[in-house]
Amino acid sequence: MRKIITGGIALTLGVSTAVAGGAFAGSNGAQKAGLSTTSGDQSNCNAGTSGQGWAILNGPGQPANIKFLNGEVHLVDPAAAGQTFQIYIGSGSGGGANCMMTMDTLTANAQGIGNGHIDNATGFPAGQYYVALFQGNAEKYASAPVTIN
Repeated sequence: MRKIITGGIALTLGVSTAVAGGAFAGSNGAQKAGLSTTSGDQSNCNAGTSGQGWAILNGPGQPANIKFLNGEVHLVDPAAAGQTFQIYIGSGSGGGANCMMTMDTLTANAQGIGNGHIDNATGFPAGQYYVALFQGNAEKYASAPVTIN
């Protein structure tokens, strides 16, 4: 009886590992980039570099066939204290690229620290993307571009 139970546990663990491994096959994983101040507008937004936080973007799905973009944005800038920003996703390497609005926002606390979540932004093929933070039509912060495939 003991051999049957031990064998059943080993078989269950082996199948669970194979199923979990298959769920993540082909994804290049999340990509992290620095966040910095920048300026632009919705039709001419710019990528940033680093210094005031970071952004992480992930494109779940098979290589070159991502299903959607999701991610996190972390802002650290005392000048942003108490302000709210709309989260956009820019394409390409920045500088003249169009930014597309998400339904997500980031609000900084009294110290200028804030976190935002990008949730299931669809319509993005594999490529280079960056996160931009806007107030109205004015771009205030952006991450460096990362490749999502």
